Amino acid sequence: MITRRKGLCAGQLLAYHPVLMTCTAGRHEAVGGRRVARARRAVRGSVRLLVLGFGSLLIGHETTYHVHHGWGAEFEHRMGALGHDAYWPALSLLVLSATIMLAFVTLVRLGELWLRSRALSRAEGRTVEAGGGPHPTRPIRSAYRPVPFPRQLARLWALLFPLTALGFSVQENIEHAVAGKGLIWLGALAGHEYELALPVLALVTLLVATLGAAAHWKIATLEERVARALWERLLRPPRRALPPPGWWIVGALCALHWMRTRPGGVRAPPRVLPA
Repeated sequence: MITRRKGLCAGQLLAYHPVLMTCTAGRHEAVGGRRVARARRAVRGSVRLLVLGFGSLLIGHETTYHVHHGWGAEFEHRMGALGHDAYWPALSLLVLSATIMLAFVTLVRLGELWLRSRALSRAEGRTVEAGGGPHPTRPIRSAYRPVPFPRQLARLWALLFPLTALGFSVQENIEHAVAGKGLIWLGALAGHEYELALPVLALVTLLVATLGAAAHWKIATLEERVARALWERLLRPPRRALPPPGWWIVGALCALHWMRTRPGGVRAPPRVLPA
């Protein structure tokens, strides 16, 4: 069981890669660590999807109305006729605040991982120059490598686009019902009032999904890089202390003296003890 070596511990490794817990703790601790890491990732992913969904809905709603009603008095009249003045400013401020917080947390995480990766790269370079290069170790399993960016983009967009379209449809139906115009059902996505709603929402969600997937992919890549560096640093055997250059002469003389006192260069037979 490997718990600490060269200032490293299981907590540092788990902070970057949950699979490393299997090699830094016991079986029960490993299972618990993986469960906690998966739960945290699931919560962060749900919050990220929620913020991106509301942001896409806000941008898509504004863009759809601007496409259909322009930027002048008709747009303001349409927004006021459906009751947007009652809740839209507060909702916009709330979504904007959540988006700024998500962006700030993402940038902080990226900066932390980038600095950590750079520091480990410099330490690895100094180790190789000193003669203690990396030794073959057990690699991290390929199943835990970061998902490629195109696949992450496809997954995120496949979730974001239907959720945004559903939210837009529900919002427009509620607004029409409150305004006394009745429910329009799927007319919010394909009716005569919103002919370009689906293409606009598709483009907006694709743009938002691209930004979100790019940030998530970069974080996963840096986490993998840092975890792999910590993994190799943890399992690398300690570097032997080399003697000064002049000591090889002393070693040669000692070996020569030993061969002279031991004929054949073998160990002398043991002495026979008296009975």
